Amino acid sequence: MLFAYAQESLNTIVVRGEGVIEQEADLAIVQLGVSLQDRTADKAYKEVNRIVNEIIKAVSRVGIKKEDIKTASIGLYPQYEFPEGTQRLIGYQMYHNLSLRVRDIRKLADVIDFATVAGANTISSISFGFQDPAKLESQARVMAINDATQKAQAIAKATNLNLGRIVQIIEDLPSKRELPYYVGAGGPDGNEIMQGANIIKVAVTITYEIINK
Repeated sequence: MLFAYAQESLNTIVVRGEGVIEQEADLAIVQLGVSLQDRTADKAYKEVNRIVNEIIKAVSRVGIKKEDIKTASIGLYPQYEFPEGTQRLIGYQMYHNLSLRVRDIRKLADVIDFATVAGANTISSISFGFQDPAKLESQARVMAINDATQKAQAIAKATNLNLGRIVQIIEDLPSKRELPYYVGAGGPDGNEIMQGANIIKVAVTITYEIINK
């Protein structure tokens, strides 16, 4: 919701404007990978690396480029059991998570299906965003300034004041809100993932000088 406030102090008036852009995302970030346990650290390490390489090959066939595939996290730690109060090493847990940038949202379900078939057994998150958020933030910023200007002019007219120069402009940090997505029934080959629109909001506070008549 757009709102404004105004105050007259030391011959100035302060108004707040907001610019909001609601648009479907054109980028998805998928965090997925593999986690498994084996008797030795070496076996766990080699098997996880093998599966990760298969996942990379699989998602590459869907069109994910090499520069859009990065390691998000990797770890190896021992696993113990405690029979009768004693500690005994039973193996090692190894995990390797990848971060995939999906630039064609239409391929998102295929990316997940291919990765799962290749051996991925963890999907930690799916988030949506924009490939060029700075462009949308710039558009929202112009909207916010126009909104503030119109409110200042309306307030000045209603109170019989004359606006002068702009004394100060303060911009809040741009914010992004991601609306929920859902997984629905797709075609015979897998699921369909549908996301809502993402919202980018920019707010500015502008201080105008008031000119005495």
